[in-house]
Amino acid sequence: MQNPIDSFGEIIIKNLFDKGINRFEDLKDGKLNSESAIDISNKLGQFSKEQMEIIEKLVINIMLSSTHDFLFSVQNDDDLKVFLNEFNVAEISDGLHGELFGNEGWIRKFSSHTEKVNLI
Repeated sequence: MQNPIDSFGEIIIKNLFDKGINRFEDLKDGKLNSESAIDISNKLGQFSKEQMEIIEKLVINIMLSSTHDFLFSVQNDDDLKVFLNEFNVAEISDGLHGELFGNEGWIRKFSSHTEKVNLI
């Protein structure tokens, strides 16, 4: 059984962080069929390879920052308590937002986009 912190982290990485990056990739690759998605895909197709690399880095940076800030809020909001397996995850972590990073961090453990993320 995974510890509650890693269980929570896996949920966050797979259902927030990775899904945001996957959405961008689906838009970039023209895999979505709604009218607005097709419009965005067509517009993305006008960028050069170098420009698309910058856009991808931008999307990843935004997802990383948003996930970090969300976790910081969970850690520091006294009115918000997240329990997993009867453990308050904010209380048993020394900083949820820091759990994302490092060789043993959630992104390395759970993300399917690890190679794209600079985890200084």
